[in-house]
Amino acid sequence: MQSVGADITFESFNSIEKYEDTIKDIIEGGASKTHAFKSLEGVYDFMRWFNKIREQSERTARASEYEAAYNHGIENLGMSHREASKFAANESRSLLDFSRSGKWVRPLMYYIPFLNSTIQGMYVTYDRSGVRDMAEAYLKDGRMPTKKEMARFGTFMHRLSLATLPITVIAKTANIMAGTEDDLEREPAYIRYLFWNFPLPDFVREATGYRWLSIPKPYDLGLYSAWVEFTADTLRGRDTKVSELAKLTASTITPDITTPIVKVAIGLNANYDSFRQRYIVPPNEAKLDLRLRKNRDRASNLGKILSSATGYDPRMLDFVARELFGYPGRFAMDAFDLVGGREDKNVTGTGLLLNNFMPIAAGMARYPTAFQQTKLKELMDVADKYGYTSDSQYRSIMKMARTKYDNIRNPELFDSLAEKIDKRAEKLTKQFQKRGERKVKREERKRK
Repeated sequence: MQSVGADITFESFNSIEKYEDTIKDIIEGGASKTHAFKSLEGVYDFMRWFNKIREQSERTARASEYEAAYNHGIENLGMSHREASKFAANESRSLLDFSRSGKWVRPLMYYIPFLNSTIQGMYVTYDRSGVRDMAEAYLKDGRMPTKKEMARFGTFMHRLSLATLPITVIAKTANIMAGTEDDLEREPAYIRYLFWNFPLPDFVREATGYRWLSIPKPYDLGLYSAWVEFTADTLRGRDTKVSELAKLTASTITPDITTPIVKVAIGLNANYDSFRQRYIVPPNEAKLDLRLRKNRDRASNLGKILSSATGYDPRMLDFVARELFGYPGRFAMDAFDLVGGREDKNVTGTGLLLNNFMPIAAGMARYPTAFQQTKLKELMDVADKYGYTSDSQYRSIMKMARTKYDNIRNPELFDSLAEKIDKRAEKLTKQFQKRGERKVKREERKRK
């Protein structure tokens, strides 16, 4: 489904004869006897039901596009019924044409999730915004965009922004009224900009540890919404960094050409989770002997069991399980945590049950960040860059972050520690930056 679109089946054919025979069986009502899943009728029935659900979800979107295009053709373009029907059919198909792929992408899209959908999504924006026409005119004749073309581009971008504006306004208003804007700014960039985050009340935090109800934004629309939100925050005097959002935008729109195995290998080697934009193991622990890594108990019970057998950091093993096995990997880790219990306060029976038996809510309910607090992350980056991860002040702040993490179900103490970490981390980051720059200059003079 990810590589070729929704209208596919769960059976492939290696010859025209086999395809024709199968179609004949289906027409004659004998599909249940000759189908590839004839020995697993229950599985086949489930897949047929699942196919119907997901195909209907896509066809609903295409039907809405067809209706809008047909009405546009009749009312605004003066088309006949026949012309408008053809126009609408083309528009609804080109909404996102999964069957279109080049000779380089087609072999890769079966191994790299979302590769073709990412490219096709970008192409739709590129085409419908008028950028394709402007680019072709410039490359062919050297002609610059006309006022009409720029107006078309502006109108397109304006409409994209307005599509997500209502929910953005509601989410912003909720955080302003709850006084949680500063709390939200401590979250990683991908959470702040690619999700609508609604603060959860304290009694929910005390019961489950969850802090946010995070609704993912639509893929393309989410980026435009993020830039509108970023501009509004900047005008309001909030602490924003354009480089942060620009980096996130570039990483989001760039097709991921690495397979999961390669991505895991790169992540383990760099000690960095590129999707979550955070270290797998904090830099101050990465060079220590495994027995001296105090925060390794933050890993899952499954990771700890595998760690005792392999000698690898359990957090690294959790990363491998998430990246290679996705939801089944997370389910296995949570199952071991639920059965064996976890010492840290981040995991509760309620939270685990919610994660695994209410998957829609699991994708929205989110714990607050602990070691990836924005200003703490900046400090970790600078300390790692200049080699100050053993500094006593740095270790003191990391210890405070651990205390904050251990009190994730105590909203008052958690938020108080978060504020203190912000102040101390910001101050120490500036100190490390100055000391590091002087250190680099001294080393350069020695080399000369």
